[in-house]
Amino acid sequence: MHYVGYSQHENNCSPSILEQKIVEVNTAIDALHFDIAISKSEELIHMADVCNCNKYLFYGYNLLGENHIRLGDTLKAIQYAEKAVEVAKKIKNDTLLAIGYTSMATALPDNRSSKREALKLYKKTLDIYQKNNTGKFLKPALKMASIYKDLGLYAKMKSYIDLAQKSLENDPSTASEYRITLEILQGEYYDAVGNQGKAAEYYNMAYRHTENQDMPHFILSFYESYANFLNKNDNAEKAYEVQRKYDDNFKQIEQIAQKESVQLAIAKSDAEEFKRQRNAANIKANVASANLQQKKTEEILLWILIGLSAIFLIYFYISTRTRIKYMRDLKKKNKELTCAKAKLEETALTKSRFFSTLSHEMRTPLYSVTGIAGLLEKDNDFTMKYAEEINSLKFSSNHLLDIISDLLDVSKLDDENFKLINRPFNLKILMSEILSSFDKYAYRGKTKLHLDIHNELPNYILGDSRRLSQIIINIVGNALKFTNDGDIWVHLDGEVIKPKQYRITFAIQDTGIGIPPEAQKRIFEEFSQVEEGKPKSTKGTGLGLAIVKKLLEKMDSAIQVESVVGEGSTFSFSIDFNEATLQDVINHEDPKQVAKSLASEKSIRNASILIVDDNKINRLVTKKILTGLEVIVTEAANGEDAIIKAHNESYDLILMDINMPGLNGFETTKIIRKSNPIVPIIALTATSLGEITETIEESGMNGFVIKPYSMKEFVQTIVSHLDKTNTTLSI
Repeated sequence: MHYVGYSQHENNCSPSILEQKIVEVNTAIDALHFDIAISKSEELIHMADVCNCNKYLFYGYNLLGENHIRLGDTLKAIQYAEKAVEVAKKIKNDTLLAIGYTSMATALPDNRSSKREALKLYKKTLDIYQKNNTGKFLKPALKMASIYKDLGLYAKMKSYIDLAQKSLENDPSTASEYRITLEILQGEYYDAVGNQGKAAEYYNMAYRHTENQDMPHFILSFYESYANFLNKNDNAEKAYEVQRKYDDNFKQIEQIAQKESVQLAIAKSDAEEFKRQRNAANIKANVASANLQQKKTEEILLWILIGLSAIFLIYFYISTRTRIKYMRDLKKKNKELTCAKAKLEETALTKSRFFSTLSHEMRTPLYSVTGIAGLLEKDNDFTMKYAEEINSLKFSSNHLLDIISDLLDVSKLDDENFKLINRPFNLKILMSEILSSFDKYAYRGKTKLHLDIHNELPNYILGDSRRLSQIIINIVGNALKFTNDGDIWVHLDGEVIKPKQYRITFAIQDTGIGIPPEAQKRIFEEFSQVEEGKPKSTKGTGLGLAIVKKLLEKMDSAIQVESVVGEGSTFSFSIDFNEATLQDVINHEDPKQVAKSLASEKSIRNASILIVDDNKINRLVTKKILTGLEVIVTEAANGEDAIIKAHNESYDLILMDINMPGLNGFETTKIIRKSNPIVPIIALTATSLGEITETIEESGMNGFVIKPYSMKEFVQTIVSHLDKTNTTLSI
């Protein structure tokens, strides 16, 4: 690519000198004097850089890239083309940018991946031409059509052939080489898609146009492919004519190629020698400069070293004296801190003992006060006369009792010996009971309480139910104080951490007055209360949320609060619980006491119950529970055994496991129902209720108990179904 005819003056540079340098580079390239061309290109770059002529700086880099393309040095060709593109981008010159992209594409090696990269570069060139509406985009369009032909993408090839044809029509003065290239590509396209008539038309047109052209390399390549096309289409006579012309030109082209090859080899050798000499000169200059610089550096370093040594000696002397003084002070401070720590620990212990003793000593007389208030309340005559005084007495005594309980809890939580007591409990029942205990207070304030528990949470978990209740009660109680005529939601959700272990999230949301941002951290401090916007009727020690925070820390959790003034607050925390096993629940509850508490007149003694379960341990546990209630128990280890025993014996109730090998619980129940439609059959399973509810009804079962279960729930389910059958129960 030659650059001539540019005379625009840029940044007060003399364009004539720079353009002359471009001509010299082009002349050297045409003569294959690449060493001269490289030298002239570097001179052009230096001159353009000194006078800040970015346009000619671009030409210098681009010409260096062309030199290395001709020398076969692809890597350097791409590097210089990229530098040219950077300059074009810097000065925002689209014309130069298009030239740079074309040079980069030309420098890429001839392989499939490089062809796709070249397509991107030619596409950028084409976009620039189309954006500037020049109408002259023949060359990139032809290049892209040729690459798509090599890739076998003929639909894409056709679109760029049409684009090249449009550009050719817009510029009739286009060089004949491009016209012939377009005709050959059109012939190759129609040949590839099977339109031999059209292919022959364009091939013949290209053949006529090449006859009078001095383009030996171009003619040789085309004649070979054209002769193959004619042979393929049974036009041997014409193919012979083209082949003969191919042979006539071959020797001439071979001689030219040999001459160019020798010239190119010499040029490469000259260029390498030029580089070697230039590098050697640069090395000598650099060595001399480095030696001089080294001497200067050594002198500077010597003086710096002397100065640093002096500074170090002075610093060492001063720091040694200072360090000795600091060590003395540190020893003194450590001794003082040790004494202060001992005093603080003693004070904390004294405080804890004081609160504990005080609360215990005050509870006894307070219970007497509340008891007397209760007795006075039962005396109707006295109550009518002193109703207001009695209510005030009860309220004050209960309030004082709450304060003492809070103080005792704070003192206990500060004790390192504090331990949680983990027992199995029914989470859903516990939460319902807690909210039920607030109903009276919520009703007075016209505030509604709501409970939302996710269905997938287990019924029974292992944990300290008393402390969990204390946390929920404190947060809900706090929400009630600051919510008047609104709603309070208690949400329980969770996720499975690992088998039989859940992370349960508790969120208490209210529509109360909200908490200002600056007070949200302070509310968890002991004896701290929010005063701004606080209803006059609210009273308390300011210990409730402090107790919540400390209890959650003991449970490896933390309280979170989100609040908007005037809209409400949400307190949330997460605790990890293990699901309680059947054995856990059984060990914690006394079967006789549970059965006794169900009803004062009813008993399930002497009832005949068949246990169907393939797991021997499960049968043993269930049998232990029932025999403790004086029930007559029969066991079946599988469905087949259960069917036989149900057919031969009469039972008051059957406890049926679901998942068993062979016949499962549902199949076994259906078979038993054919001969005995009356006997109650209860599903005793650990399967999630949501998965089996419909199947239980379809199979003919009367009910279910989900393991692990509470003794109360288990016995109550049995009693309710035995009662319906009018079986022989002792009453």
